[in-house]
Amino acid sequence: KFQNWHNGNSGRLNIAVGISLQPSDGCVNFISEINKIFPNVSLNISSMIKDTSIPFLRNGDIDIWIGDISDLKNDNSFKKIFVKKIPLVIYANKKNKLFKEKKISLSLLKNQKWSLLRAGPITKYTSTAGRRVDNIFKKNNVDIQKYLTTFSSPAALFASTKKSGNLAIAARSLDNIAKNFDVVELNSDHILDLDIGIVVRNKIADYKIINYIISSVTNHLG
Repeated sequence: KFQNWHNGNSGRLNIAVGISLQPSDGCVNFISEINKIFPNVSLNISSMIKDTSIPFLRNGDIDIWIGDISDLKNDNSFKKIFVKKIPLVIYANKKNKLFKEKKISLSLLKNQKWSLLRAGPITKYTSTAGRRVDNIFKKNNVDIQKYLTTFSSPAALFASTKKSGNLAIAARSLDNIAKNFDVVELNSDHILDLDIGIVVRNKIADYKIINYIISSVTNHLG
């Protein structure tokens, strides 16, 4: 376990990051910064959803999880720190005719086809975010489940959006990936915000590197 390695000054630190954050510029930048400041610590970075991460945090298989903490209950085995809110937005191929509209009401999107991240909070309907997204669209008479394609990676999501003409719902933190595929955010009604935060095991929460990571993530994602 990381707590057994010289008070966190060396060893392997296992960090899990939500799928909507791992490829983002902010995440890449904070990892690069940690590598420079703590060269004796090896970072093991993995993409992992919240429900998978929490049991691993409790038994010490991972040390930190970064992602949507909106509906995460308090636990004696870990500490959670709120960083910022990141909105879920709608992306489309920049040639889509919808961009002629100054602002898009969700109710105008009845007959659209949709693309979502399979492991993200939107498609996990046991989560608060998943239920909220579904309900928000249903209130606008839009059934996003009717014409739906799901993906396990942001790159695949946006590549398909460019080719198929589907609309993608994803966190704004993935904007840098979307632009690589000529996919941009629609100016639409607000959907919802994700509460992005850091969850760290209590046994290592006071280590210098952990405090630095909390500060770095806040700076780069906040």
